[in-house]
Amino acid sequence: MYLVIAVSVRVNIVYKQVTKIAKDGRAIDRQLSKLKDSLSKIKDEVAFMRCGIIALIRNAGLLNIEFK
Repeated sequence: MYLVIAVSVRVNIVYKQVTKIAKDGRAIDRQLSKLKDSLSKIKDEVAFMRCGIIALIRNAGLLNIEFK
């Protein structure tokens, strides 16, 4: 009887730990997804600014400037 109680308690402890780890994993995944979205927006804004700068240089007649 005591063995059954001990095993049951152990199973409950492990279940709670696994549940907590799964919740933490989902929270980390959500944060990474937000970061990915933010980086994508920044990338789009940088690309837009780069195109604007290139157009400005071309319109100003400064074509001898090299882009890298």
